[in-house]
Amino acid sequence: MMKMGVIDFGIGPDEEDLEGLESYVIHEGVFGLYVSSTIKKKEISNLGFILAEGECKDTVFFREAYYKKFAEAPKSTLKVSSWEIIANLTLEGLGIGYFPDYIASRNKEKLRQYDLGIAEFPYRICAFFPKGMKIRKSSEIFLSHFKKT
Repeated sequence: MMKMGVIDFGIGPDEEDLEGLESYVIHEGVFGLYVSSTIKKKEISNLGFILAEGECKDTVFFREAYYKKFAEAPKSTLKVSSWEIIANLTLEGLGIGYFPDYIASRNKEKLRQYDLGIAEFPYRICAFFPKGMKIRKSSEIFLSHFKKT
């Protein structure tokens, strides 16, 4: 749609081959493990992990880091297609969710971070637009609201 001039830019995670596009970072963070604040600490070890399905980079990273630390694969309760769904299932107390911190920040009082002492997976959310394309002033103004101060 960008190549056809229908849209000026797209927003998404910086994790795919985006040759021919320029990017503008609008947010950086890390993936983390989270549990519902309704779960008692002694009950957490009985829970499985809720992970993104498929071979996405964040899930592969987590599985490898977990295996490196514990010499076994993480016990996965559910595999779902969306970080938002993972967060919602985690809020319901159905497992230990692995998702980006920006999603967790929306429910700070209902979630708590679960630290296993494994490496964190960083992510970047970017605005993407075709190389060499001059974006409209309205798009520049919109993107300027994301600039870090």
